[in-house]
Amino acid sequence: MTDADVDGSHIRTLLLTFFFRQMHQLLEHKTADGDLKGYIYIAQPPLYKVKKGKTERYIKDDREMNRFLMKKATEEAAVIIKNTGEKIEGKELSALLEKLIEFNGYYLKLERRLVDRKIVDLVLDAFAGKKGLMQKEGRKLHDIFGDETLLGKVEAPVSEAGYKTEMAYDEEHGVSAIEIANAGNGNPVRIDWELATHVEFQRAIDLYKTFAPVSQPPFIIREGSSETEVETRDELLNHILSAAKKDLHIQRYKGLGEMNPEQLWETTMDPEKRTLLQVRIDDAVETEEIFTVLMGDQVEPRRRFIEDNALDVRNLDV
Repeated sequence: MTDADVDGSHIRTLLLTFFFRQMHQLLEHKTADGDLKGYIYIAQPPLYKVKKGKTERYIKDDREMNRFLMKKATEEAAVIIKNTGEKIEGKELSALLEKLIEFNGYYLKLERRLVDRKIVDLVLDAFAGKKGLMQKEGRKLHDIFGDETLLGKVEAPVSEAGYKTEMAYDEEHGVSAIEIANAGNGNPVRIDWELATHVEFQRAIDLYKTFAPVSQPPFIIREGSSETEVETRDELLNHILSAAKKDLHIQRYKGLGEMNPEQLWETTMDPEKRTLLQVRIDDAVETEEIFTVLMGDQVEPRRRFIEDNALDVRNLDV
């Protein structure tokens, strides 16, 4: 039983490694009938408690919280693209806003790498906007970096925006790169293949491609008989999140120790209500390989595993 946040996940992994290496029988005990039965269970404590009036609800994690808020907010709200009159509402709006929340997390990490928000916007739009190389022309990421002419179509809008750019050759990866001399506070940055291999870049690109419906601000948010106009996607998201949180008291548990005994009992320990995950070994060889790679003392296999699986990560704390 560990905390519901990322630190709790780290501790859980260490505990499972200990059980797997030192008390293997607890994970893979053979019964008299020949069946394998595990005796290790993982508790599922909530990360949030949401209260409205006398109604309380526990919510497992950030993803479920976002889904809860988006569903609540979009029950009575719709978004209208002012320039086209297109209306987005219901499940479509909720799904779009959930993706926007995920995108913002990757965007902030990408902004730290490129030190200039305007450059991030220009590059994302050139790659994945409505007229971008990956959207309109259907190009692949590696194909663009491998062709100086194609990458030049990314450089052009950055240069036209007043940045000092130059095409360069990336000898290490055998592809082209864009060097920007005056990003942010004057520091140089590179748009190169190394950047493109980072999860924040690739996920931001993938998600940006899905934002065609909200790539043309301003937006009109219609809630009942009232309308509010906003100028950016961020303002759109913030407005809807604020509306969703209205009249709600949200408590985030940093750890199990923040719960009083009654809360800990009813959410995590009460056999009548709790949710448990049984730890089982379905493939002993594969399990051994995973623990050896992730928790062993060899760095290179672990680095390779992270690189190969980075795009599948959904709960990353950096």
